[in-house]
Amino acid sequence: MRRAFFTGRKSLILVSVLAASLLLKFGWEFGKLGPSGSRIVAILDLAPNQDKQLSRHHLALMKEVESTCSLCRVIAVSVSPNLEGNLADQLLHKIQSSVHQGARWIVIPLAFSGIEKGDLLKSKIALDDLIRTHRLRTYVSLGVGVKNPFLPEKVEDLYPQAAEKVILVDALFPNGNRDPAANLAGSRSVLTVRLEPKDEVSSAYGSSLAAARAAAQDASQSLSSEE
Repeated sequence: MRRAFFTGRKSLILVSVLAASLLLKFGWEFGKLGPSGSRIVAILDLAPNQDKQLSRHHLALMKEVESTCSLCRVIAVSVSPNLEGNLADQLLHKIQSSVHQGARWIVIPLAFSGIEKGDLLKSKIALDDLIRTHRLRTYVSLGVGVKNPFLPEKVEDLYPQAAEKVILVDALFPNGNRDPAANLAGSRSVLTVRLEPKDEVSSAYGSSLAAARAAAQDASQSLSSEE
């Protein structure tokens, strides 16, 4: 029986081709976890202007996720109200883009109002489908302050708060008061996160900070459960 052996350059080439094939086949699955099995958290916030700079609000939420979950990788995604088109569609597109980058935890500290009922219903269904399909954990702030002074708003009139699959988050300050901007009316269940006196930005960012912390804690717990 004749036996053939690959030696020298031919052997090296074969190994390289096999390695490349494995990376192409399984690389996307590895990318979902990020480096060293990390969890990827995407924070979608309004851009301060047409530049690609991040707002202080955005940076503070990123810092909160990183300090709460050391193995979390944060993706900062800017949503621009200056762009033409449906803002709800833009937000949905940004979430889809985050999912393609491996994010499974989403933080949304904003809201859009005044959307036509038909468009709002379509956007709500589309977001719920996206969350269901990719099993996303989507934390949405209640302290959106869409009107000043903060008049009561119905959750079902705002996007993405109207989506049924999102997790609505409110903040409870150290003095026992709730976020004054989180006065949305409705019977939906709400996750309340207690902020600590050491939270320097708690009074300024309220339930936005609470949503970021809740997502980071959730991601961190998922890592612990696999250890």
